[in-house]
This record gives sequence, structure tokens and C-alpha cells, in this order.
Amino acid sequence: MKINCFGDFTIIDDDNKMVQLCDMKSKKARSLLRFFIANRGKWISTTMLCEYYWPSMNEQYAKMSLQCAVHAIRKLLESKVIIHKEDGYVFDPDFEIEIDAEIFDKLIKEALITPERDLKKRLLFTALEMYKGDYMQEILYEDWVLRQREYYKEVFITALLECAKLKIEESMYDDAIKFAQRALEEDIFNERACYLLMVAYWKKGNRTASMKLFKEFSQRLQRELNVNPSSDLINLHQMIISNLPEKKIIVVERLSKEIDLDEVLSQLKKILRPTDKVEKLSVDKIAIWLDGMNEKGITSVLLRVQSLITSSQLNVYIRNAR
Repeated sequence: MKINCFGDFTIIDDDNKMVQLCDMKSKKARSLLRFFIANRGKWISTTMLCEYYWPSMNEQYAKMSLQCAVHAIRKLLESKVIIHKEDGYVFDPDFEIEIDAEIFDKLIKEALITPERDLKKRLLFTALEMYKGDYMQEILYEDWVLRQREYYKEVFITALLECAKLKIEESMYDDAIKFAQRALEEDIFNERACYLLMVAYWKKGNRTASMKLFKEFSQRLQRELNVNPSSDLINLHQMIISNLPEKKIIVVERLSKEIDLDEVLSQLKKILRPTDKVEKLSVDKIAIWLDGMNEKGITSVLLRVQSLITSSQLNVYIRNAR
């Protein structure tokens, strides 16, 4: 069985036929089904369900109404998927079912931690294809839906921004613009989306669009939130105005925990100039800062680093400093 929560809520049975939700006459039973799906595997007390769905009804009749709604759900799904347990109910976590929101969330979490670039892109693109619209978009005002909807939208935006960053690194600026624009449409105050979109415009050679975006975004922040852009955004704007090159760093990233990064750091300091700044970015990354260097100088440092780094468990690359 498959359940789609993004966009139009649909249930597809094992024969690949759409389950007709309208077969459940009770509106509250249909809402309760969605509630159980959103909280799959979580035990929910009978008291809580009765107070939420039948607040004005006395306890006895509320429990009877709840039992009728659960019966209707079981009949619709042709399974006792809603289990009664310790004066409460739980959507059976062992019931074989695919829920798009759960798969979407898992794919993006995996994408954000994998060091393999191609795998990261496949996971992100697959997840983004699944996002057909807001989570359970037909439910407008129930608090539990709004919280879930906001969570998945944030995850969606995170994936869009990660894709935009990857496309900028690959010099595919048109694609980067599409991803960053979509993220900014979803959250008009998202500074990271604005930053990446400005960079993509600038890299493509459209300084005018980048400057216009900064002006409009800054005005929006002032007008609606009474705040100024972040220092990162202001610095990027100044860099574009001055047409200065972006600051770059060489990153040495370990792909295996077996590599002693402190030893690598020590070896790097021996081959670099005393004035070169080299430090740990994270538990797995070392950065060599290249402020003010021209292309020839950057290439010289990169060659020295690559001559030292021979292990296949270490990845060396240049990227823009954030």
C-alpha cells in the first residue's frame, strides 16, 4: 500500500488501485485516518483523541464515536492497521506501507551526510520529485497538520539550497538559479536562498540581476521584519559592486575515519608558507585560506598540497569561502 501526503492526499492499494476516501462518510474518520498516518508508530491516548475530535460530547459517547471511526478506517483499508493498546491507539508500525513523506525525509537526510557527490545528487533529485505540493494541503487549519507541513517545507527548502550550491560548484548557473528561485518562492525571507541566487546571477555574468535582487530582498526585510540583511549578504553585495574575486579555500577532506587529520594538518603546515592560514573546518575537513591570491598563486598552492596528499581516502578541492 502507498500513501501520498504531498499535494492531493491519496491511498493506493496493493492492486495499484486508488482507495476511495469518500467511502468513509464520516469527515472526522477521514481526518482521524490522516492523523494516524502522520503519527505512525506513536501511541495516542483515547482521552486525547476524544477531547480533540469530540470535545463537546460526554466521555462515553465520545469513546463510542472514536470506536466507530476506527472501525471505518479498518474497513476502508481492509486491515486492522489501527491497533488498540493500553487505552489508546497506534497505527501499526509493522504494517507494510510506503508513505511519500517518510521516504522524502529519509532520502534528504541521507543526501546531506553522504560524502559521495553523485549519490548526493541522486538522492536529492529523487526526493524533490516526490514533493508534489504542501503536506496534506487540503487540511487548512488543524495545528498538528500545520506543524508537519512547516517541517517538510523546511526540509524541501534545505534540499533546494543544497542543489543550488552543487550546481554553482559545477558552473551550471541556470540550474542553480532555478533551485534558488524556488527556495526563495517557498520562503521569501530566506537569506541563504538570496545569497545563492545572487552568486548564480553574478557567476553567469548578470551583475544587474544580482544587484536588483539584493535591493529588493533588503527592502523586504526592512519593510516587513524591520531587520537588515546579514553581514554575509552585505559583503557579497560589496564584492559584486567592487567586482572583486571571491575568496577561495583549498579543502582537504577525509573520506575515512582511519585517516589522522591532525597528522595531515601537521604535514600541510610543513609545506606551506608561515603566512598561509591553515586550520580545521570540521572533524573531517581542513581549510587552506587563499585570500588575495591570483590564479597562478592558487594553482601553485594546490599543486603543493596535491603532491603531499596521495591517499585515496583524502579528497582535495577548491571552493569559495563562505
